[in-house]
Amino acid sequence: MKKQDLAWVLLANMPKLALQDPFMTRIDGDLIIGGVEVFPSEADPEKLAWRTCLYRGKGIADLALFFEGPIGMKDLRLKQLPSGEIAVLTRPQGEKGGRGKIGFCRIQKVEDLTVALIEGAPLLPPHFAEGEWGGANEMHLLKNGKLGVLSHIANFDVTGDRHYYAAICVIDPMSATFVAPMEIIAERADFLAGPSKRPDLEDVVFSGGLIRNASGTADLYVGISDADAQKRTIRDPFVKFEGEGD
Repeated sequence: MKKQDLAWVLLANMPKLALQDPFMTRIDGDLIIGGVEVFPSEADPEKLAWRTCLYRGKGIADLALFFEGPIGMKDLRLKQLPSGEIAVLTRPQGEKGGRGKIGFCRIQKVEDLTVALIEGAPLLPPHFAEGEWGGANEMHLLKNGKLGVLSHIANFDVTGDRHYYAAICVIDPMSATFVAPMEIIAERADFLAGPSKRPDLEDVVFSGGLIRNASGTADLYVGISDADAQKRTIRDPFVKFEGEGD
């Protein structure tokens, strides 16, 4: 899209990716764009299945699909490290991850990605309280080599309504341990009133992306109540973790 006056306008002749919860990164100079593909389940076409798909290209115009993640897994994220290795965050569910926990591994190159590797990635040390679930949305390489992770945390209340919060944590990619545990940085009350997809989704903030500014602030982009998108400028949540001793 391009900015035209006070609005964003869709560019012609650009690929249209049928993806939800999109994300991007760069690896070896290539643009990597990913998102969640939703499709009829092979086991039961009346039901839906989903997986994370990754596209690669020199730019948006020449993106090509290069990887399809495990069926049923969202929140798969990649980030290239200074060594050239690639940090991989996963989000298994079920017997391994319950409603959703974060796994981690490193690979040498994107061609090393396989469904088996992702499914086998070890979980990070405990990071959600009992009854909570969540996942990673975006990784930021900090000045000290650690990874700042924009995340989300969710839970149900006693009536079955869902509550989602924007959060961050910091991990050491070499030891696969937490430098800083999960910390909530935004909730629904921090944003403007707006529509909700369903009554049980009113209190939902889903992290989309974070742009760090030189001023010490950051622009946080989020999905709201499964029906809206908003931006809020906050204090950069990662600055305090960038000291050499952190």
